[in-house]
Amino acid sequence: MDAHGSRGSTEKPDLERRGRGGPGRGSGESQLKRILQIVFSAHGTIGGQQTHLSHILDGLDNDLYHVDVVNWDVPESVAELERRGINVLVVKSRRILDLGLLRRLTEHIRGGGYDLVHAHGHRGGLLGRVAAIRARAPAIVWTCHVAENKADGGWLSERAYARLLRWLDARTDATIAVSPELKDWLIEIGLDADRIEVVRNCVDPTRFRPRHGDPDVVRSLGLEEKRPVVGTIARLTEQKGLACLLRAAARVLQERPEVQFVIVGKGPLGDELRRLAEELGIAGDVVFAGQRSDVPEVISTFDLAVVPSLWEGAFSYVPLEIMSSRKPLICSDIPHFKNIVGGTHAALMVPAGSSEELARAVLEMLNKPEEAGRMAREGYDLVRADFDIRVMQQRMREIYDRLVEKEAG
Repeated sequence: MDAHGSRGSTEKPDLERRGRGGPGRGSGESQLKRILQIVFSAHGTIGGQQTHLSHILDGLDNDLYHVDVVNWDVPESVAELERRGINVLVVKSRRILDLGLLRRLTEHIRGGGYDLVHAHGHRGGLLGRVAAIRARAPAIVWTCHVAENKADGGWLSERAYARLLRWLDARTDATIAVSPELKDWLIEIGLDADRIEVVRNCVDPTRFRPRHGDPDVVRSLGLEEKRPVVGTIARLTEQKGLACLLRAAARVLQERPEVQFVIVGKGPLGDELRRLAEELGIAGDVVFAGQRSDVPEVISTFDLAVVPSLWEGAFSYVPLEIMSSRKPLICSDIPHFKNIVGGTHAALMVPAGSSEELARAVLEMLNKPEEAGRMAREGYDLVRADFDIRVMQQRMREIYDRLVEKEAG
């Protein structure tokens, strides 16, 4: 069956089951709360939604919950879920208006005996919730990870998409916003405030913790061991402000030529950013390290971290991961970061897009290591107090249990 549901096609199915078995309650599972997670990330790569899902899974007791996952065919993400022993339904189609996939997903939910369906993001939230509504799922949860005024691909106007979100909201038992500003946006477009709960994204303190940089990791990044490192982790897109960072780096290197910069990540602007580094004459002092899975170890090599985003539509984990690793942080003064570190001394904030101010801040932190150390400690304390993953996991369990027990009662 192809993505449109026609028979006799030689194409791969739009929904392919992998893992430990099919839907339905098996023997010994009758007392487990059965939850289906639906995750379609924006870029088809491991990102914020998958990190969020991993945090949820880490907080669920296998003796109390059975979780299946519907996930796009992203090899790294699927492999991680299978490593956990999760039953994964892999979605081949990337089209949001895919009636064949909608039918198959509806059938799976209807036959799966699920107590609750939890859809993530705008793509998953649209297709997943429509399927769950059609299948008469007992409880439906949606997590909003990003403010998005139009449906994926722009196939609906802003007004029509807001109406669609309101229609879905009336049939959703709980909506989770990962930040206060997202809750404000959801209320602004007309969703029911009483059904919206803020459950902040958090960081795992056992994974991101203070440590010294491993010389092997330093070398694997292409860095020199004895030079100070200013680093960032970001997708190579316009919104991340990396061109601004490179221009700031050129200013910094005029005064501190021993400093080296590393940009960790991949994205469509990779070649353009490398050309800019060449034009600025700093290509020999800037390492483009590509995508890395060992993020905690990478952060440990930084003497100073910079997050120069021009804007953030979704919740960014990177500032939390840096602060949890007790590294001094410089970030732009966009609203998203203000909601994390505003009113504290946990990070040094600079005007977004100003390479001059960013360079000045980098030099200040490099020239005042004691002040940078104090800031790093404040950031570490902030994350431990307000962004500990255990708080997020407890909130998610409470929401799941409340909704499942409500339907059972």
